Amino acid sequence: MLQDILTQLHDSDEYPMHMPGHKRRATGSPLDTAYGLDITEIIGYDNLYDAQGILKDAMEYAANLYGCPDTFYLLNGSTGGIHIAVRTVASMYEEAHPGKKGRLLIASNCHRSVRAAAELSGLTTDVTDTVYIDALKIYGAVSPSEIERKLSKAKEDNDSYAALVITSPTYEGIISDIEVIADICHRYDTILITDEAHGAHLDLCDRYPDGALRYGSDIVIHSTHKTLAAMTQTALLHVQGRLVDITKIKKYWTAMQTSSPSYVLMASIDYALHHISDNPKLIDSHLKLTDDMRERLAGLKNLHLMVPADLNDNSEIIGLDPYKAVVFVRESYTDGFAVQQILLKDYHIQTEYATKDFVLGITTYMDTAEGLCRFTDAILEIDDRITQRYYNDIKGAHPPKGELYAPCIPEN
Repeated sequence: MLQDILTQLHDSDEYPMHMPGHKRRATGSPLDTAYGLDITEIIGYDNLYDAQGILKDAMEYAANLYGCPDTFYLLNGSTGGIHIAVRTVASMYEEAHPGKKGRLLIASNCHRSVRAAAELSGLTTDVTDTVYIDALKIYGAVSPSEIERKLSKAKEDNDSYAALVITSPTYEGIISDIEVIADICHRYDTILITDEAHGAHLDLCDRYPDGALRYGSDIVIHSTHKTLAAMTQTALLHVQGRLVDITKIKKYWTAMQTSSPSYVLMASIDYALHHISDNPKLIDSHLKLTDDMRERLAGLKNLHLMVPADLNDNSEIIGLDPYKAVVFVRESYTDGFAVQQILLKDYHIQTEYATKDFVLGITTYMDTAEGLCRFTDAILEIDDRITQRYYNDIKGAHPPKGELYAPCIPEN
């Protein structure tokens, strides 16, 4: 692994008359371990954008793990991958349609980087609606029939899209029917880009729902730091199929990333992939823990943990990411912001984010039994504390809409 090679260099007597300026020496910082492994492109340690040695091996390992012909390390997160993918399809469209302004078909719940990438690449955007689940107040899946309608209409008008960009799974864990969507796109020779930032784990275990690569998405972007054990800012860009010009992908991958890629971050990607691949028992243990958590939370009275059964009426949805713990407040006389604050203040649990309607926690195979038990106990206790009685004690007052407190919950 890359980290082992960097460790060998750190332990050798080779003296650095080159960048970075810390010279791999201890500074007294908690970050000293990272400093000791931090190098630049020196002789014998490869070059990310012309990889022939250790970095080539690392990216090939990632590609083989995901069953993809071409996989690239990203050092500016999935955001960087989105920009590279969109600029690539824009360039391809420009060559195929000289003088014509290209369009990008995007899902309505896309990440902000998609619109930014389209603007910087000179593409206009056309939105395909994502199904909104009124009962849950969240976006659901992308509708294949709506995509078919958009692509068919473009063809009737003697037009086309540079690509379709969708997000699956969503932040809340909703997984779209990529297999059907990919088939539709390919019948119209339209590139499918899947922002699977939250789904880097999906194709690494048969007990998870399948990811976009297995279902034929042409470009898939994974954040290795969201659900795998890699450091923040790391990601992967996967390319497969006949529609994408791999030469252009490589061109913009090189042009749109730093010319000084961090070896610490790259080693983090490499180790995270080996770690999950070599330790399948971690996944088994995590699934057992989350099954136990869901079983204990099934009896919530005022709060509600989202489960697959909540999505049965939404045919476009083919799965729910088991890593997400989405706790809805329902009619509980409080809101998700308040529950988030209570979890932090009273239980010292920091969640991912909250809305008026729910609070969201992310679990991974790196969770501890103690940590998930603390979260479960806290949700059960908060649920028990939220009762109408406390409102009666304050003359039936209902908190103003959007208020970030929970008067229904006593101080002790």
